[in-house]
Parts: sequence; structure tokens; C-alpha cells
Amino acid sequence: MANLLKLPSSNDGEALVNLADWVELSAFFSAKKSASKEDLRIALQRAPSVDDDAPATRRLSDQTAEAKASDVFSELHDRVMSCMSEDGTLPSYPFSIDEGQSIISMVNPDTSGTNLIYLFLLGITISSMGSEVRRRNGHDPTKLFERLCADVLRTFWGGATLHSDVMIFGTASATTAGERKFRANIETLCRHLGEGTGWKVDACAPGGGDGGLDLVAWRRFRDKRQGALVGFAQCKTGTHWRDHLTELVPSAFTRDYMQSQLIVDPIRLYMVPSRISRQQWVGATGRAGLLVDRCRIVQYANGVSKKVLQDCKAWLDSLFADQTEVMKAMKP
Repeated sequence: MANLLKLPSSNDGEALVNLADWVELSAFFSAKKSASKEDLRIALQRAPSVDDDAPATRRLSDQTAEAKASDVFSELHDRVMSCMSEDGTLPSYPFSIDEGQSIISMVNPDTSGTNLIYLFLLGITISSMGSEVRRRNGHDPTKLFERLCADVLRTFWGGATLHSDVMIFGTASATTAGERKFRANIETLCRHLGEGTGWKVDACAPGGGDGGLDLVAWRRFRDKRQGALVGFAQCKTGTHWRDHLTELVPSAFTRDYMQSQLIVDPIRLYMVPSRISRQQWVGATGRAGLLVDRCRIVQYANGVSKKVLQDCKAWLDSLFADQTEVMKAMKP
């Protein structure tokens, strides 16, 4: 397993959020359960610079390292504020930050309760999502992320009621059984929405996929007439989530697979475990639709089921146990 505490590059476009993730992990694994801006500044200065106009062995100046560290701790403070619930508490952010914005500390030094969801999202952000290595304790984190997002989206959309809910659309396999499941999902979805009529005659199910649709959320009215607030969501993990921002087109999906298109086009949602920087936010939102990143997920995570929490904890505990072994092996 790769060392999760390897300092990320300080020069790429996502340096700010990646370094903030590194500070959080450093606080989690440190004996004192905290990390400081000074710790980051020193680490940045020790790391070689890879600026295009500088030799690879050149180190950051004191001023540059200090400025980068200050920006990172401003990002961490923004995470504290962004994860707050409506009543101003911190339901799922596992760290606190001092008034001077120079030290973050663990609120509770374990992977349970309010800490778990944020740490799970952090874990699947910084670890490999390759199909051959991502499974731990029998759990595939990409599937866990879909289940987690379903519970979060259900809370955001109004809860499970007679008139609102969320459906995990699922990934069909490239088999006849998979095609039948995809068709059955379309039929079920149309019944939930009260429109769309059902599976389109002569439609061709996507081979080995789900048409790019992971979750569907809806909120209908008591009159049962057509026209509801519907959301089509994609859930993306791994480092290549930026490559898929425009894949899901709700109007094309309903046109291709339903007998009749929905009266009101569904809203597009794009859900990722990463923290997305302010610099990339507007562009990514413009391409993907309603963007739901790590902190937005955490804000509405109070409705996540106990089973999802249990499975996330099993996966995360395995990841962090392996990292602890890596750290032991690195000691002289």
C-alpha cells in the first residue's frame, strides 16, 4: 500500500485542497492528534520544487511556503464552516481549528459517530480506486459511496415520504439478466414518478452500464399530476472525476429509454467525495449541474443509515490500519 501521508505537489491546480487533505490526515495519525500551519510550512520547504522555471532541487522560499500554508489553513477554516448543519453545530467534521487558524485538532480521535462520514470520504479521495485494490473487508467503496449519496440526497430532497424518495438505479452488467434489470429499473422509476409511461419499445439497454445514471431523487405533489422535482445524479470516485462532468444528459436519457419524456427535465447532480476548490467550482458546476462535494455531502449526512455507516467504518478501519503499518515500517 502507498503511503497516504506523502506530501502532495504544491504546484498543481488542486494543490490547495490536496494539501488541506494532507494536513487532516497528519492530524489524525499524529500522536498529539493535531497539526499546525508551522508543520505544513516546514514540510513544504523540505519538499523539492517542481516549478517549470526552477530546478527540481530548488526549495520554496520562507515567504512562499508561509503563504501557501496560510492559504491551506484558510481552506481548512472554510471546511469547518461548510460542514455546519443548519443549527450551527459540527455534525460530521472531525476537526476543530483554533481562532488564529494555525492549528487543527481532532474532535474525537476515532472513526465512529460524527467523525466517520467525513473520514470515509477523505479516505476514498486519497486512496487508489483501482478495481484490483479498492475492496476492503468485503466492501467496494464505490458502491458504498453510492449508498451514502442516496441517503444524503434523500435528506436533501425532503426524506422518504409518500411523495418523495431516492432510487439507487444501479449498474447493470453486460448480460441478458443485466439488460432485464435495467429495463425493470426504468419501469419502476416511471411508476415512482407517475410519468414516462415505461420502457420504450425497441430501446436498446446500454451494454454493461447504467446509462450514466446512479441515483434518482423525486418530490411530487399530492395531486399526482405530471411534473415533479426530479434529480438525476452521478456518483464519481477516483482522480478522473473531472473527465465525466458532462456525461449524463437527463433529457437524452429519458428520450432513449422511456416511452415519453418527463414534462420537466430532471436537474443534473454530480456527487464526489473530493473537496473541490473555489478555483474549479464555477467551471465544474457549469458543466456538471448541481455539484455536491465532500462538505456538501457532510452537511446533509444526518440521515445516513446505520448499515451504511457500519460498512463505511469496516472499509475505513482497514485502510487506516494498513497506513499505520506503513508508518511503522518507515521508522528507523
